[in-house]
Amino acid sequence: MTQIYCYGVVLVSALVTAACGGREEASGSSEPANAAASAVLASQGMALSDHPWRLVAIDMLDGEDFNAPAGSEPTVIFLEEANPAGSRLMMGSTGCSGFNATYDAGRGGRLVVGRAITTRMACPDEVMRIEQFFLTGLKSTRTYTIDDSGLWIDFGGGVLHFAADDAGSGTH
Repeated sequence: MTQIYCYGVVLVSALVTAACGGREEASGSSEPANAAASAVLASQGMALSDHPWRLVAIDMLDGEDFNAPAGSEPTVIFLEEANPAGSRLMMGSTGCSGFNATYDAGRGGRLVVGRAITTRMACPDEVMRIEQFFLTGLKSTRTYTIDDSGLWIDFGGGVLHFAADDAGSGTH
């Protein structure tokens, strides 16, 4: 039942995004407001929206690192289209709950993530702990980097490390 509910939330989010997603800029261009940032990343080989991303580890600056239990890894999908406010939508799973939030990717790897809205499901303590650190990391995001080993999101207190997840939709 939890899985069906999470898919429903993600489906509704995707439909809302599709309905509000594309917008014409004042210049008449149909490109998203953040197309310049996407173009810079594309020239480096990969963009945020190229893959669903699966969390590999949370590396904390204090030395305490976390790995999600197999099968309960948080995932995220960054959608490319901008909504009418100029932000883009990201959605996925915390490993337990479904979530969505807005994001803005800028020059120099700047990344700002809006407040995440979650389904607030109950899961085993270990999964809930990862969920807490994952959501806190997203909320505090500063910058990101994409390299051969994946996506790295710096949130000040540590780094969220993701691998490209081409095997699935990126949601639970």
